[in-house]
Amino acid sequence: MAVDFPRLTRYLFFTGLLAYGVTAWNSHGYHQEDEHFQILEPAVRILEGRSINELPWEFPARMRPTLQIYLAAAFSKLADTLGITNRFDQVTLIRLMLALASFLVLWRFTLNMTRKLDSPAARFAGLAAVSCLWFMPYLHCRFSSELMSALAFIAGLNFLFRETGLSFLAGGFMIGASFWLRFQTAFMIMPFSMFLLWVRPHWHEHFGFGEMPWQRRIGIFSIIVSGAVLISTIAIVADRLFYGTWVLTPWHYLSENILQGKADGFGVSPWWGYFRSFFKAGVLPVALILFISMLIFVVRRRFSFTAWILVVFVAIHSMISHKELRFIFPLAAFLPTVLADTFEIILQKIRAWPKPAIMISTIFLFITVSINFTALVASALLPAEVQVKALKELSRISQVQHIRMSDDSRAYASVIGNPFRFFARDLPPDFFAAPLAPDREKREIYHMVVAKEAPAMNASCTNVAGSWWPDVPAYLPEDTVYRNRFASYLIQKCNP
Repeated sequence: MAVDFPRLTRYLFFTGLLAYGVTAWNSHGYHQEDEHFQILEPAVRILEGRSINELPWEFPARMRPTLQIYLAAAFSKLADTLGITNRFDQVTLIRLMLALASFLVLWRFTLNMTRKLDSPAARFAGLAAVSCLWFMPYLHCRFSSELMSALAFIAGLNFLFRETGLSFLAGGFMIGASFWLRFQTAFMIMPFSMFLLWVRPHWHEHFGFGEMPWQRRIGIFSIIVSGAVLISTIAIVADRLFYGTWVLTPWHYLSENILQGKADGFGVSPWWGYFRSFFKAGVLPVALILFISMLIFVVRRRFSFTAWILVVFVAIHSMISHKELRFIFPLAAFLPTVLADTFEIILQKIRAWPKPAIMISTIFLFITVSINFTALVASALLPAEVQVKALKELSRISQVQHIRMSDDSRAYASVIGNPFRFFARDLPPDFFAAPLAPDREKREIYHMVVAKEAPAMNASCTNVAGSWWPDVPAYLPEDTVYRNRFASYLIQKCNP
């Protein structure tokens, strides 16, 4: 019986929307704290006119781009105007909007990249990876520079697929924006630009460049560059407004982190560090399949711009001493295409396999899909950072029950024995929650415990909120996207 792939694709589309939406709704907090301290906190400076010296050291050093910061400030101002004043609610809306935009952009990009595959099943596999690969919804609802830059870059490629003058200009604008959202995107822009200039007619997905004479190729490339120059002008003006003087933030970033070696102060790793982190953070056997698929793709599609980007991006990042797995998160957008291409090879060869090999492969696929689905559900339902989930509960309780929150975080909040970081003294309370209750309300919340095990109860206090995840799968290592997500928290209401 023939498989109705068009109908299955429609079901898959709505399944992906659901997965991304549920994940965005539940994914409170950040994957890495820079999502807060390098983006949301500086946005407060724009809204409240605070001193730049109150921000992390990167801002007095004038090395951080501010385009994304202004986007956050503009959205917050718009939400305030619409009556949505709680910062947690605002960030939730940002995640929901990003999840929707990311899913649509990735879905369209995968359609564009797999349209020439012979097998409908292979094209379906690529779209299934967009919708259901366990980490895709989690990563692509993050308001981080890594994923925002990737979203802009992929959106730019989608424009280029239309192959019109205006779409080339829009594509250049979005690709340029990806650089000003995160400077390391230059390691994707560089190989892609070389691809456009040197591409041949028989190469894979060349946006029409391969069939153009040199004169026309340079002309179209100039249109793309014009779009990049336009957004660069806007980004430089934004930096001027934020820092109060003309500044070239990419140069300061290079000088501080690379030439002066400040990035190394946050830890160094050997050249193969990303490969180690990839397998430690990945869920087996999904990680193994992805790694093998990328190797096959790079060899088979060596004249594809995707292969050039994968090789150059990983190679240059591997040469930089300081490594964090999140630095290569932008490559996740290309994985559905890679998987679809590999799946087509398997479909072409599987008929020649002996029956035992087919049976073993089918069992292995079933186990892999089951593990992936389990990880997808966990990733969709758990907060990204349980400490921030606890803080959102604190905000809700203080607003609804009119319970006063102490200004001194050390009086009530501890995170595995340490003061709760989000309540640093230089952060205004209304950045996180509603205004404090009137002074006549004498009740205070001064115990909030976040721990890896069941928090201890205080007999003199009333428990008002909390969570507990007792069954943590043993195979999930500490440095996966699950880090700190299975921690528990307890909020207690006590008399002063």
